[in-house]
Amino acid sequence: MLSENGDPRFALKLKKIFKSMMTEAVKNRVNISPEEMDYALEFLAGATLSIVKHWYDQGKNIPMQQLIPLMYKLMENRFVQELDIEMN
Repeated sequence: MLSENGDPRFALKLKKIFKSMMTEAVKNRVNISPEEMDYALEFLAGATLSIVKHWYDQGKNIPMQQLIPLMYKLMENRFVQELDIEMN
């Protein structure tokens, strides 16, 4: 479904799910405008989808237990640090 020949609607649906999950996780935890929050969540959801797709395209060549912490490490920036997300 995430391959080049997959249904693009699936990727969009997955991205919406990621964005919804992230919205719930950050609700009332940062002091930024709704517009900035929308862009930040779009960025994080897009990055998450891109990494998951790459992982899938690479034949899931690393275990998910290694992928998740790597994703957090790659996304560490002021926004993620401000959210005080547990990285362990």
